[in-house]
Amino acid sequence: MIHKVMGFGSGTISIGGNVFIYNISTKKLSQLTHYDAKIQITKLKMNEIKKIHLNGIKYTDDNYSYFEEFSDEISL
Repeated sequence: MIHKVMGFGSGTISIGGNVFIYNISTKKLSQLTHYDAKIQITKLKMNEIKKIHLNGIKYTDDNYSYFEEFSDEISL
């Protein structure tokens, strides 16, 4: 099982950053999060109880200049 954060890979601002899971056996990609463009996930860690802890940033203005830390936890 592969966990991946998807978003644009270049530029100073990356829009979005939702988390997807790819099942190697079935070759199926499933979206786990549905954040708006102001949230970018930059780090994820899965624990032993099949929960994923997400860290990233949330932009607080419309120009994507200011942000605060963002965290969330999702279950598989």
